[in-house]
Amino acid sequence: MSEPIAEFWRCFLEHREEFASARSIKDPVCDVILDALKRVNPKLWFEFCTNPGVNEFIVSAEGKRTLFPLVEEIVARAPEMKEWKIFALKPRLGFPLSTNWEGREVQLAEVIVRPVFHQETRELALQLFVDGVTDANKGRIHNALLRALDHGLGERRFAEEVIATWVYPLSKLPEEGLSFPLVELEAYLDDLENERSS
Repeated sequence: MSEPIAEFWRCFLEHREEFASARSIKDPVCDVILDALKRVNPKLWFEFCTNPGVNEFIVSAEGKRTLFPLVEEIVARAPEMKEWKIFALKPRLGFPLSTNWEGREVQLAEVIVRPVFHQETRELALQLFVDGVTDANKGRIHNALLRALDHGLGERRFAEEVIATWVYPLSKLPEEGLSFPLVELEAYLDDLENERSS
């Protein structure tokens, strides 16, 4: 893996000034950077933010835990660039007010979570209930919520503590059992962690 990583950073350095001027993932230079990253591993992705003086570049494993060590190696081998901050995995940014995927916007305050546990392993999964879910828009809503969960919890915590997610219409929310707004999920996970460690 060492040579593809070195080649990726050579590509990044070659295009870093052009990349610093990019304003969206649709900018052509982003394709150049992404192609170089995917030569390291085709399942990797990135996010970025460009601001005058300091730019941020995040290497993401898209929640695939087996790739976390590779992402950390890539970032550890990043060259020194005073105008760029490089991060391994999407950091915890807190839950946004809303999230969007391919034109479908979801208000986070209106999303209800019902935690469920694997019968044998006790691993946590989440049922997500949203008003207006249909067969036609379920995929877009699910992708929007996955994006929000990455930002709300951080990529590592989301991937390590939640094994699966499903989306349902709000009308299907069972009357019995624990449920709460999605924005309270981090506090719930903290409580769960404290219970398990005590």
